Amino acid sequence: MKDITIEQLQKYKKEYLKDDKNYILQNALSTSTIEKVISRRRLRAFNTKMMFSHEVKTHGITNQKASGRCWMFAGCNLLREEIIKKLELDDFEISQSYLAFYDKIEKFNNDVRLIIDLVEKQYRDKGEFKYTDYEFTDHLAQVSQDGGNWGMFVNLVNKYGIVPKEIFPESITSSQTRLMNNLLTSLVCQTVQQYIVLRKEKGKDQREEFETEIEKANKKAYKIIALNYGVPEDKFEYYFEIDDSSDKKDKDKKKDKDVLNVKKFEHFKGTPKEFYNKYLGEDFLNQFVRITTYPKSELTFNQLYEDRYSFGIYGKKERYLNVSYDDMEKLCIAQIKDNKPIWFCCDCLQNRDGTEVWDDQSYDYKSVFGVDLYFDKGPAMDLMHIEINHAMMLCGVNLNKKDVPDRWKIENSWGKDAGDKGYYVATESWMQKYMGDAAINIKYLSDEQKALLDKEPIIVDGHTAAD
Repeated sequence: MKDITIEQLQKYKKEYLKDDKNYILQNALSTSTIEKVISRRRLRAFNTKMMFSHEVKTHGITNQKASGRCWMFAGCNLLREEIIKKLELDDFEISQSYLAFYDKIEKFNNDVRLIIDLVEKQYRDKGEFKYTDYEFTDHLAQVSQDGGNWGMFVNLVNKYGIVPKEIFPESITSSQTRLMNNLLTSLVCQTVQQYIVLRKEKGKDQREEFETEIEKANKKAYKIIALNYGVPEDKFEYYFEIDDSSDKKDKDKKKDKDVLNVKKFEHFKGTPKEFYNKYLGEDFLNQFVRITTYPKSELTFNQLYEDRYSFGIYGKKERYLNVSYDDMEKLCIAQIKDNKPIWFCCDCLQNRDGTEVWDDQSYDYKSVFGVDLYFDKGPAMDLMHIEINHAMMLCGVNLNKKDVPDRWKIENSWGKDAGDKGYYVATESWMQKYMGDAAINIKYLSDEQKALLDKEPIIVDGHTAAD
């Protein structure tokens, strides 16, 4: 590696001091944040207004707080809108904590088994095990995280069902998961180390013999999780309060104290799976497919892929259809026009100026720093400059006079105090650069896209999780 020299530094310094503009900018940056100095907020265009030609009505903002459960909150928000519409409710929320309880247990079991498999992979491929192996350390760094994706949400709900939030409410730990995650990570590492020692002693694969120890570790993990979340009931009872007014349009009359306010109640008694099946349908989530728009060098458009290491997918590999952004956009517009919101993922860390607007033109880097920091989305994803890290819900789009989208409405899960009462607007160019995934109902796919779903997927090593 070639070191930088003192001569080079003196050259850079001389050139820097020649430009009087740098003194002004340096003074500005010493008293203000970078964001304030480079902000273009005053020049913001009309296409950042919270106004949309097509908008899906949604029912309130949720708050994931200090946890990485965005993917789960977005999924639950999607499901609750269907239930609210079906039963004509004013509001309703699904328990994210209930699903998180089982997600933690599934991930722990999966993490332990995956890391042990990677120990054996080293012995098989290299004849020895080393702690410094990149694949081993990379996956070890991912254990016990909150993050997930659409496939994980689907598999969780299909296996465990759902419950109303009142049945299994949030706890302090479910909303602030860092310390509990550290405990689970320690237990994962302890269990893996136990296997590594046993493997060295016996000199051969011990996975079958180690099942008893994994069972013991799973039991310990269950206790840690249950103490922090509580224990879900196998069956529960719940009442929906439903407006039984014979004339829905004449609600103003009901404000009169002399008018009888009639209510009816929808009663449910059964298991979480039965609740999901009754109010959404057993195959509701199976109607959706994960669509990605990843212009990465190892991927091509119009191709079905499967992640080799689909962590936390509970025995089911994660598949996705990769398409161009233009095709992704058409699918999203079709679903929103049909009055259906969309679960989607993006890189939410890019070009945010602290307001409700997400605009790739929010900052003027070039005028201040003299560098154009933009480069194409494909290489940016290859170099991990763009990473898909947050899931939300798309619930609106504005189509201009040419029927072309110029902005999108986003429902986030950061609480009502964030953005514009919990909602955000993203410009079309921001979406082009930073959108990654969307859960699209299969009925909106073209015949050609549907046919791709029946083909054998290409196996890739990459994995994605929205935190």
